[in-house]
Amino acid sequence: MKRKLAKVDGLMLEVRKDWEQYISNLNTICNGVGPDAWPDPLRRLLDKLPYLLPASKVHDVDYEAGGDDDDRSTADSRFRRNCFRVARSKLGPWWVRFFFRPLGKQEWLLAAGLIEAAYAALRIGGSDAFKNDNRM
Repeated sequence: MKRKLAKVDGLMLEVRKDWEQYISNLNTICNGVGPDAWPDPLRRLLDKLPYLLPASKVHDVDYEAGGDDDDRSTADSRFRRNCFRVARSKLGPWWVRFFFRPLGKQEWLLAAGLIEAAYAALRIGGSDAFKNDNRM
């Protein structure tokens, strides 16, 4: 399956097929990392964590578009893949950092841990923010 890529914050990230129709509304759709219900200081802190913010913009569009439970799963998986794309752009390919650069292994392990924690938080607590077609 071919994935569509678009430039988001200067990075090539995977986006939905209908991404273009949301571009003009990105400022109103995208709220940063975390749901609006979380306290602003926590959300500002999360926005500063590496690898999450650019991917969260695409993810916010996915959640705004909504759909069914499969669409939510796809959105969350796309968020995870995009976080790793951001990490690769910032750190370089994992294998180069992991084996050939001092501290590279620790940087990639930290990035992977942060990304996996964010993905787990989405899967556990993201359903309230997703516009699910199955809700009454």
